[in-house]
Amino acid sequence: MAAKFRKVDPRFWNDEKVRRLDSDGRLLALWLLTSSRVNRCGIVLWSPGLASEETGIPRNRVDTVLDTVCSTLPWKFDQGIGVVFLVHWWRYNRPDNVKALKGALADLHDVPRSKVVAFLTQSRQDLPSTLWDCIDTVCNTVSYTVCAQEKEQEKEQEKDSGAGDVGVPPLQPRHSSRSRKHNDNGYCQAFEEFWKVYPRREAKKVAFESWKTAGGKIKKDRSISSEDAAAFLLDRATVFANSPRAKWPMDKICHPATWLNQGRYDDDPAAWEAGYDEKPAAKEETPQEFVARALREYPDDDK
Repeated sequence: MAAKFRKVDPRFWNDEKVRRLDSDGRLLALWLLTSSRVNRCGIVLWSPGLASEETGIPRNRVDTVLDTVCSTLPWKFDQGIGVVFLVHWWRYNRPDNVKALKGALADLHDVPRSKVVAFLTQSRQDLPSTLWDCIDTVCNTVSYTVCAQEKEQEKEQEKDSGAGDVGVPPLQPRHSSRSRKHNDNGYCQAFEEFWKVYPRREAKKVAFESWKTAGGKIKKDRSISSEDAAAFLLDRATVFANSPRAKWPMDKICHPATWLNQGRYDDDPAAWEAGYDEKPAAKEETPQEFVARALREYPDDDK
């Protein structure tokens, strides 16, 4: 999704607004600029679990730190779709030509569509006017409110609108084709990705039904697409799978259906950091056992 290299202005550390942030705020701001979650358009797919893991900021604080960063710097966080827009990204990471810009715009296939047009329209001000037509073509030919089920209709609209005239890659819903395509066993590709990541793979059919139910709930509660709900579950399952909890004995790890039904994907990952205590719980001593032990340890001296 993202480029291998990014430019960070050396004046970052002396910027007046950056200096208002505490150490965690400055660290998270730098992470947003350089992490694997930011694409070449300056759009970050927010992952609190990954941000906490890579920065060392406690998971129960990282969302609060993000709010502070975005309220201090000219960045925008859309909590509903889980995206951070790094305003003025192209001021420092400017595409050199139309071909480079088209490559950057191709990264948008990973991004939820809501509010992307407004961000691109604002971002083009940091580009030479010779590149504006490329941005305008994307904004004018793609409907960002089309749901995943209308993908085929959207393709026809993009074809009719002439998006291919300037060679700009059409934007596709995130995981749209994979989420609808089912294999011979009836499982869609998005679920198969979740199943492959989750550490305990039992009762697959039941897990699939729970996965669909959880995805529907997340979609409704967060007002996001089915594809983004599936991506959220995959992200959280990945964080869980990389935690110490996932290294517990298999019979101590939740079945995937249980994990989904109980909404464990919304748990604080800090709760997944505990290792497994192999020591058996102390057995409570019965009165008869207490008497027997006392007689053994304190024998009658007169005998």
